Amino acid sequence: MLKDRPYFDDSPLDDGPNEAKDAAGKAMFAAVSGVSDPKAPSGEFLPHTPEQRDAMKRSLEFLAAAGNDFPPEMRDDMAYALGNHGETVHRAMSDPLGSHGLDSGQLMEVSKQISRNKDDYALLTTQMHAAIVGDILTEKAHPEDSLDRAGRTVGFLEEARYQATNDKKDGGPHRRLLEEGVGLPRGRRHPDAVASGR
Repeated sequence: MLKDRPYFDDSPLDDGPNEAKDAAGKAMFAAVSGVSDPKAPSGEFLPHTPEQRDAMKRSLEFLAAAGNDFPPEMRDDMAYALGNHGETVHRAMSDPLGSHGLDSGQLMEVSKQISRNKDDYALLTTQMHAAIVGDILTEKAHPEDSLDRAGRTVGFLEEARYQATNDKKDGGPHRRLLEEGVGLPRGRRHPDAVASGR
């Protein structure tokens, strides 16, 4: 759907978002979620079909390959898409070497590009916060595991923001929201970033 698609900006305005790319982002979200409105109540989201999971992987692959040419018009739609697949994305962020169906390198690149805009970064962290809380509430056998996964996902998001801004700020209120919501220690970075010295 996104690959090699031409985008013609037919808006009469000289500035502002490319309406064709904005529409493509909305179509992408519909393809991966099965619903047209990302703000629909959670009860309207049904279990994902194999086709929707495949569309999610293809969208992630395409947008990651775009690198710094990632369309700004699609940042919010991709943040919503990651949230819609939050359980799988949370597993991928918290265990980059695990078998979860998503490429962690592509996920980092897409998260980084989303994080170039503070509002879209806030949207992404809010979406993942919901996945983290859901994991904590449903992990009964080993509750400490869900807290460890939460810390790793927060570290993943922090690393994406760090790469996007190239500074060492602590993530501001979004970091604190996650810490206070799940009881995380402050200042943790993603283990891959620590190992590489980034």
